[in-house]
Amino acid sequence: MTFVGFRRLYIQPYLADRKTPAGDLIVVEGKTNKGATVSAEISGLSKDATKVPGSNIDYYISRKGLGDVKADFGILDLPESESDRLAGYKTSDTSGIVYGGNDTEAPYCGVLLESETLAGEAVLFGFFAGTFTREKISMETLDPNKTYEPKEDSYSFSAIGSDAEGPQNGQYFGKYIGSVEKDITDLQTQVLGAPVSGGTPSQPTVPVTGITLEATPTEVKVGETFTIKTTIEPSNATNGTFTLTSADSKIATVTPVAGKGTAVAPGKVTITGTTIDGNKTGTVEVTVVAAG
Repeated sequence: MTFVGFRRLYIQPYLADRKTPAGDLIVVEGKTNKGATVSAEISGLSKDATKVPGSNIDYYISRKGLGDVKADFGILDLPESESDRLAGYKTSDTSGIVYGGNDTEAPYCGVLLESETLAGEAVLFGFFAGTFTREKISMETLDPNKTYEPKEDSYSFSAIGSDAEGPQNGQYFGKYIGSVEKDITDLQTQVLGAPVSGGTPSQPTVPVTGITLEATPTEVKVGETFTIKTTIEPSNATNGTFTLTSADSKIATVTPVAGKGTAVAPGKVTITGTTIDGNKTGTVEVTVVAAG
């Protein structure tokens, strides 16, 4: 069967458990400054046949399983930040510098390729888990006598078997050709954790697991102000909204969301943050001393 084009590529990085999405879904579909698909070559889909002799003949052919399943991609203009995510590079907490070294570890990813047949049916080919490698970064001089034509970058993806429960357990890839919506969304969910539609990700809900508060400063004089910094865990939680309250507004007040506090009278007061999702709480203590 002939496949027409390589229209779209979805990549979902996962945490080490290979189940929890690590950041947004990467969609490569030719949008400006978002990258475009050029080529994909999938190999290792069968093992070399091994003949086993018996009774002076080739009695049996060992043929079970797959080979070294991998895919080589040509991708044009993939944002460097996304390429760094796939490589497992680290970005400095204090600057925009990206680092790679001996502790660099590429994340596991689910990968889904999208094409179609000559008859217009959808073609989906998905790898349940594996990692990307980008062996080199090339830089070439510009020839002022020629029109510049950008070249695609090469990425290799090595697949492993899925450890998820369901029909994909132990399998390296899933393939679907057809137009049954349920089958399409089932494969999308198995590979990416959630169905997608028209290149727009429908991300799974990421619940809040905790909230922490930090007061700056922790000791203030009457009439002075302080700030409450709130951190929601995980950082990619779907609903990160919260409210802040003061245990005693006669000592200090605090705005519910902005976290701007005002010292009113000497004493110690506890500021509590409560998440809308999961009703998780975190606290911090502020000390108010007399002015002067």
